[in-house]
Amino acid sequence: MSSHSSSRRSSARLGRSIALHLFLTPLALIWLFPLWMMVIFSTMPDRGIFSPSIELLPHGSFLDNVNNLQRDTNFIGAIGISVSVAVTYTFLSVLLTSMAGWALARYQFFGKGVVVAIILGTITLPYAVVLIPQFIMVARDFKLANTWVALIVPPLFNSLGVLFMRQSFSMMPG
Repeated sequence: MSSHSSSRRSSARLGRSIALHLFLTPLALIWLFPLWMMVIFSTMPDRGIFSPSIELLPHGSFLDNVNNLQRDTNFIGAIGISVSVAVTYTFLSVLLTSMAGWALARYQFFGKGVVVAIILGTITLPYAVVLIPQFIMVARDFKLANTWVALIVPPLFNSLGVLFMRQSFSMMPG
């Protein structure tokens, strides 16, 4: 009796799994299609990209396109700068937000509630409100336009990161 009911449950589970896969597979293909087309376009010569016909198989011009991209734009250098800025920003942001979060979670000081309220208040501001004054301050007042410092320093104080770190540290024992 129990083997019959367990086989019925497993066949029902198998049916649900098949139905789920039949539903999700077309969605995955729809999601992957633009990515596949980017790969296809990267292998086409210039005239092929603007052709009215749609081709779904790669061509042989990929290395030529990569060489042209590097020659025209110094793409590898740009990627290197992006990675350097991202790694530096991530390291400094985690360092600073964890220090601020630790201080807010572990130390008792006068005005701690006000500091947390101000940090919470900064989350309610849309970034568009801060963007233009921040740009003017960095570019004109500090004269840091077109520097790495202008990319890394202004967004370093991440109030949400400070609050996440504060919450994490306050949940730790000791």
